[in-house]
Amino acid sequence: MMNINYQVQRRAAIVLGALDNETRIEIVRILVMDGNQPLKVLEKKLPGIKKTNILNHIAKLKDAALISFTKNVTPDGKTYAIYSVEIQKIESVVKLANALAAVSPGDLFSSKR
Repeated sequence: MMNINYQVQRRAAIVLGALDNETRIEIVRILVMDGNQPLKVLEKKLPGIKKTNILNHIAKLKDAALISFTKNVTPDGKTYAIYSVEIQKIESVVKLANALAAVSPGDLFSSKR
């Protein structure tokens, strides 16, 4: 059986890794500030970044469960995604960042906890 502390650390590493990029942070910021958005709007708000790169960043954020999407259908039958931020997950990241800021690096890896 896997150690719970390891699971928590692994999850934290995935989430923090997903936010270790300015574009991904900007995507999260847009979704927090402006609400749910389709890819076309994100493209307009991220000038100079290719659609494929935006989709790769979105995939990384989805893998970390920081954003989600719903599929919608236009009247002519075309499907598109609306992306939204998982605000509870973002709040957890903020709490984690605050907790990490209060701990010395040596304490993070101490086996005495």
